[in-house]
Amino acid sequence: MANDYYTTSGYPAFNQSGASSSAREEFELVQTAFDDAETDIDLKANAADSALTGTPVAPTATVDTDTTQIATTAFVLAQAGDVVAIMAGVASAGLSERYSRMDHRHPHDTDKLDVSTASTTYAPLASPTLTGDPKAPTATEGDNDTSIATTAFVTVAVASAVSALVDGAPATLDTMNEIAAAIADDDNFATTMTTALSTKAPLISPALTGIPTVPTAVQDVETTQAASTAFVLNQASDSTPLQDESAAVVGTSERYSRGNHVHPINPVIQNNTDAAAASAAAALVSENNSADSETNAATSESNAATSESNAAASYDSFDDRYLGAKSSAPSVDNDGDPLIFGAMYFNSSTDIMYVYGGSGWQAAGSSVNGTSGRYTYTATSSQTDFAATYDAGYVDVYLNGSKLQGTVEFTATNGTNVVLATGATTGDIVDIVAYGTFELSTALTGPASATDNAIVLFDGVTGKLAKDSTVTISDLQGTTLGKQTIFIPAGAMTAQETSGAEAGSIETTTNKVMLGSMDFDATADEFAQFQVKMPESWDAGTVTAQFVWSHPSTSTNFGVRFFIQGVSIGDGDAGDTAFGTAVGHTADTGGTTDDIYTTVETGAITISNTPAKSDYVIFQVYRDVSDAGDTMAVDARLHGVALFYTTDSATDD
Repeated sequence: MANDYYTTSGYPAFNQSGASSSAREEFELVQTAFDDAETDIDLKANAADSALTGTPVAPTATVDTDTTQIATTAFVLAQAGDVVAIMAGVASAGLSERYSRMDHRHPHDTDKLDVSTASTTYAPLASPTLTGDPKAPTATEGDNDTSIATTAFVTVAVASAVSALVDGAPATLDTMNEIAAAIADDDNFATTMTTALSTKAPLISPALTGIPTVPTAVQDVETTQAASTAFVLNQASDSTPLQDESAAVVGTSERYSRGNHVHPINPVIQNNTDAAAASAAAALVSENNSADSETNAATSESNAATSESNAAASYDSFDDRYLGAKSSAPSVDNDGDPLIFGAMYFNSSTDIMYVYGGSGWQAAGSSVNGTSGRYTYTATSSQTDFAATYDAGYVDVYLNGSKLQGTVEFTATNGTNVVLATGATTGDIVDIVAYGTFELSTALTGPASATDNAIVLFDGVTGKLAKDSTVTISDLQGTTLGKQTIFIPAGAMTAQETSGAEAGSIETTTNKVMLGSMDFDATADEFAQFQVKMPESWDAGTVTAQFVWSHPSTSTNFGVRFFIQGVSIGDGDAGDTAFGTAVGHTADTGGTTDDIYTTVETGAITISNTPAKSDYVIFQVYRDVSDAGDTMAVDARLHGVALFYTTDSATDD
């Protein structure tokens, strides 16, 4: 067996410590050993009907041995007779164990041996072709010479080779079939592994492509952790900038200033400037007073000139502050000088007064007539600009019912139009809600009497203030009208029988916090429902929702989108009634296993079937796995839904 993997004893040369340099090398050794074993077996003769080739040898039996032992050529030659051939006579088989030599002679020629049949009666010494069931002595295990290999010898040799091949391998990997299964019957295992590794980034100086993501660090963390775009934006300061000082300061904050920040004016510096101007004026007055006026006329003339100069200065100061009516926002004052803080102009196009605040013009009052203005557009292909009148910072934008995030997904700063960060698709519905801003100059109170504390309400018929003695201030203590919240935990939800989400729970590792959930699959839309008996104080209008969720372990793609829809069931209504239009939140991104995430609030959810106060409302929640923003490849665990609704009365009476 000429093979580098075998020892001179004929057994496989394995690592006797039971561990090879690598799984691949060990597998190749195993494969080679099996191939060699099969080759060696092919070179051995069968115990039954063996067909020996070459020059087989065997021990030479003692002369006259009469057994099944193989007769060597030496035994055959030794069996040649050494006595004179018997004289011919009566035919007889004879009793001698010897055979006559070829060149023997009988005393007469009548009974000579028939040489023509000798070749078919005896096996030749060179390359004999044995038939029947020839046997031979079994060589000692490990024998490596020209001895005939019997079936017994081969059986022992094969068993020893297999035992050495297994070499203490575990029960699940001690056969070739099990090893093949472990590598998934892959004929090109090395190529497969090389290809898989080629898609991985190196730990040192990786060149990432596509849109790689990383967990977002906590604000102000200063380590070698990779910074996500969310971390960078979160480092923007939300604090009011410090007022300017006489000397520049580098600062120590870890945050950076926003591009449109404004520093307040330092009153000390301003006062110093005013004091210097006053001192200069006083010096001028002193100089004028000390001047020897030649005549009263000259003095009057000087006073008149001073008055004229002061009047011109006053007018110029006023003209720098009130720029008059303009059809658009000016960039310089009426003299062509830079704008000053507090400058104002009246926009003749919008009929709105504006004030300059350093970073831009702001409406002096609300741009919105009343409490809100609503605009609805059906977008054209890639449209980004949508006209709307609003006060900067007091506008909401919805795309197909989903509320967009200000400064990230849209820009609204000039008060006349909204600009989307990404162009809309043909047919998209864009809703813009502008809120009016105002301040209460006075407060209305009820009667001062301790026994009569009824509040004052507007009369819905006359539009005048009227006392409502049925509702008192005491009745409303601790009560807030407007937006209210109901939280529905996952445990209060029911999985839909068709394509339903799966109820589950997790226990946190350290503190053993139990988190109930409804688990939504990553490959198909699944549904869960919950019911709410709405209060009498509900205004029966639209609602919004937020989703609290988490996810199990995954390496990339953490986006998820939940949608919600509702149907109102009044007294006597059919239970099998269609849900309203589903509304989802903008895609929310996770990143850390078992961390709790809360989505942004959805757009307005219209409940179907004409809802009324105190109706029984059924809500359906689902995960839209086909949505482009839903990229997570594992279950999304929903822990609960915060439902927001609006009240129009203080109690449910």
